[in-house]
Amino acid sequence: MYSVWLYTISGACIIYSFCLGPQKKVTILILIQKALYKNPNRWQ
Repeated sequence: MYSVWLYTISGACIIYSFCLGPQKKVTILILIQKALYKNPNRWQ
């Protein structure tokens, strides 16, 4: 269940980032990376 939620959120973030443009895209990628580093056990 968690993996499905993860793919849905990441896909939405990617689509949303393309709509915003390259500068906002970098910010979103940084936020995703921070989330990954905060919760490494969940993302395996």
